[in-house]
Amino acid sequence: MFLQACKNTDILSPEEHNKDNKINFKINIASSSDEGGTLFDAPLVKAASLDKLALSPPNNKSDLHAAFTALDSIGIFAVPAGQLLQASGNIIHNIKIVYDGTNWQGDISWPSGVNNLDFYAYYPYSAQMTNPTNYQFSIKTDQTSIDNFVGSDLMAARAMNTTNSNYVNLTFRHQLSLLQIEIPLHSTAYPDMNVDESLQIMLNRLNTTGMFNLATQQFTSNSSIYSAIRPYRVEKPTSTDYKTSFTYRAIVPTQTLVANQPLILMSQGNKTQIVNQPQQLALIQGKAYSITFTDFPNDIPTTFIKAGTFIMGNPNNPFQSNELPLHNVTLTNDFYMSKYEITIGQYVEFLNANNVKLTDNVVTLDGINLLYIGAPNSPTADFDKERNPWTISANNKDLPITNVTPEGALAYCNWAGGKLPTEAQWEYAARAGTNTLHFFANESAANYAWITTNSSNITHKVGLLRANGNSLYDIYGNVAEITRDTYPTSTIPAYNSSDPVTNPIVNSGVFHIVRGGSYQTAAPNSFGRSAMARNSYLPTAGFRIVFEK
Repeated sequence: MFLQACKNTDILSPEEHNKDNKINFKINIASSSDEGGTLFDAPLVKAASLDKLALSPPNNKSDLHAAFTALDSIGIFAVPAGQLLQASGNIIHNIKIVYDGTNWQGDISWPSGVNNLDFYAYYPYSAQMTNPTNYQFSIKTDQTSIDNFVGSDLMAARAMNTTNSNYVNLTFRHQLSLLQIEIPLHSTAYPDMNVDESLQIMLNRLNTTGMFNLATQQFTSNSSIYSAIRPYRVEKPTSTDYKTSFTYRAIVPTQTLVANQPLILMSQGNKTQIVNQPQQLALIQGKAYSITFTDFPNDIPTTFIKAGTFIMGNPNNPFQSNELPLHNVTLTNDFYMSKYEITIGQYVEFLNANNVKLTDNVVTLDGINLLYIGAPNSPTADFDKERNPWTISANNKDLPITNVTPEGALAYCNWAGGKLPTEAQWEYAARAGTNTLHFFANESAANYAWITTNSSNITHKVGLLRANGNSLYDIYGNVAEITRDTYPTSTIPAYNSSDPVTNPIVNSGVFHIVRGGSYQTAAPNSFGRSAMARNSYLPTAGFRIVFEK
């Protein structure tokens, strides 16, 4: 076990306590040796009303212990000895008992006419535990606070064939796993990238939910639901090592981390680094795993976009009907957006990391068409069928990826730990606080965008022209950019209404909205909208990535 038990507390004798037929409990958390650890011995008295959680804040990176503390609460079930725990109607069904720092308190007595009981208990107590054989449990995806960190814990215990003359011994064991990430302070590959307290990290694409069966004490992860997790940092501002040590923890369901999975996403300043899990790692119930790395990986340069409210839609003339009506949009989450459109070189890293092979001219992964190779006048990577890596020439690696399907763009973003931008995020970031048709007002578009007047009808290396006010390059022109929003048809209607909306995203079809225009566009702007089918590809379309906080 990755957490240890707590100290003894005084108890009443069974004879003293059973005068009112209350049930006596000895409650503890299993030690790391699985031998029970030191017991928490306390009688039940009057019920309390508040909940708290058991996982104690660590004092340092080697501190891995738990102790029940005041206001911790557990749930109790019981059935006559030998009977199966039922989904409902058990003789004792989800009764809460609470620890006040000295005693366990709860309104629970021995049922009359029953001599022997099988007890089942879990932590933390939840009124939603109506069915103990099928309890849907989710960890917190933001574990940066101690409450959310410990609120992701799940423990269980049972005591079989217990008589009324004995204490009920409940030894709790952890049902999930713990990941500890240690970040190096300095980078040898990037001398200007030294970690400081502004560092933020996320753990990418982990299972976060599952079904818990209290009868069998088994937690089964939902392998089809993934999310990013923001972990808890061990060092605090009052710690002497706050600026020299960077240790992060997250409680996660048991699952297998696959080799080359982009596991850790680090953001600091205008850079985002991604750390791959080097080899397959099976996380086992009740165990802790420490993951360290010695240097920073290649980065995706990003720019920070502060959340806010803006009026979405085109207030200028001329406008298209699908650029209206104007409506207030609130984005509640800050996000990082890649400064540049994703390049061929970056996409090749994804293909090689996933051992993707070429079939004819279509590149597929798990039955999904990613991109098309060999379109006329479209630079691409080369595939070596003998050695099986993708290669890219120095001249082409910094060109934006094209002929990628929206599904291929989504696959890259999932692998890299990010997402495609929503339409609202894209427009908010592209406009950079402006309301004019173009973010550059009356300046020449050729200073900012590769379009028909200066592109020579080809793509160009990213970042050669000027950026907008959010330090985003090529947000107009070069390649049109695929967003996360979808519609049922390629004909995009007007926005739904002029009512204010929060974090809008439309997911109702197979046509992705594309924004920004390409090298074949004469006059791209912040508001124009077009569409492409999920499985289609265009020599004029690419994408960029966002990392949401």
